[in-house]
Amino acid sequence: MRTVLLFVVMAAAGFGQVSQVNGTIRGLITDPSGSQVPNAVIDVTSLETGFQRKTVSNERGEYEAP
Repeated sequence: MRTVLLFVVMAAAGFGQVSQVNGTIRGLITDPSGSQVPNAVIDVTSLETGFQRKTVSNERGEYEAP
């Protein structure tokens, strides 16, 4: 019985770690000629959770979405 309980507790701990994924997406927006695009709106959506984040590129065309 103790072996089964230990397995269940360890499995539950593993599932908790999987659901806590954090990260940052960084990039550079350019046009077809390679020029940087300032003030571009970037929409990021997680296909798994549906979580959405919106950000805008800076004056150098760079963006970051936490």
